[in-house]
Amino acid sequence: MYNHETLESESISNLQAQVDELKKEMPQKFNLNLSYLLDAGTVTHKLKDIVNENKIWLVVMGTKGEGAINNLLMGSNVFKVLDNINCPVLIIAVFKQ
Repeated sequence: MYNHETLESESISNLQAQVDELKKEMPQKFNLNLSYLLDAGTVTHKLKDIVNENKIWLVVMGTKGEGAINNLLMGSNVFKVLDNINCPVLIIAVFKQ
């Protein structure tokens, strides 16, 4: 059985590994600042706060399209984010095969 500390620790380790892999794959000429944040709450409100506090100019979101029928292509979280933040959002669709 997992406890909160174990889940948090494993999540942080997995996120750090993904960020490290992206840093290796991205050419240095882009000079990107990649980071992650692990937090609890609704994605819409948390992301809005993060964008405003950190002056983020682009949000990249993935979507599985597993929401209700009218949200099959993008997902309900993407729609909520698009309505609530003040910067461009790049949406990457991931479809099951």
